[in-house]
Amino acid sequence: MVEAINEYLSKCPEEVQNHCQRTGMLMDALLKEIDQSHKMKGYRLDGCSPYYYHDLGKCIVPGGVLKKKQDLSPGEWKIMKRHTRFGSILFDQLRELTENSEEKDFCQIGGIVCRDHHERWDGGGYPSGLKGAAIPFLARVCAVADSWDAMVNNRCYRRRLSADDALSEIEKGIGTQFDPEIAAAFLRMKKCAIRRESIKQRSVEYIVR
Repeated sequence: MVEAINEYLSKCPEEVQNHCQRTGMLMDALLKEIDQSHKMKGYRLDGCSPYYYHDLGKCIVPGGVLKKKQDLSPGEWKIMKRHTRFGSILFDQLRELTENSEEKDFCQIGGIVCRDHHERWDGGGYPSGLKGAAIPFLARVCAVADSWDAMVNNRCYRRRLSADDALSEIEKGIGTQFDPEIAAAFLRMKKCAIRRESIKQRSVEYIVR
């Protein structure tokens, strides 16, 4: 099953594949921060978690849209937004092909995260305009991790933001774009990591001197 999913993902540009990997790792850390990682242990296949494929649907989006450096046209943006449903459909199809209950569960969760990770806490997201706790929990976690990784890495259409600017954007989105509790936990986690890195860097500079 994981091999089939990876085959779909391999059709995405390398940056999309790397983004999925980084976002999945961030979700691992965030779930641990909010003491929810234990709930996902039973849903792993071959060492992989289903939320590592949140952008799987982009394998169906035309490369010219994914790699466009200018602003997307209304039609292109409409196509881009469909990647959430595309990913969900792919997981649904794979779920129908297997009789293994663990693989079915993996695909069900993967499909939910694909479909709903662009929903917003205030109801202004897509594809369904879900609001608040009506958005599945893992999709709310993914929304924060996905946004962070998108901001702090270069994209074809813009340069990356600094960590401080990205933190500010997450803070601005609390209660509107993001689940307040999940976003607050992410900010705690990231600020602690940044402080540790800063202390480590200062120690290295002191030793060098």
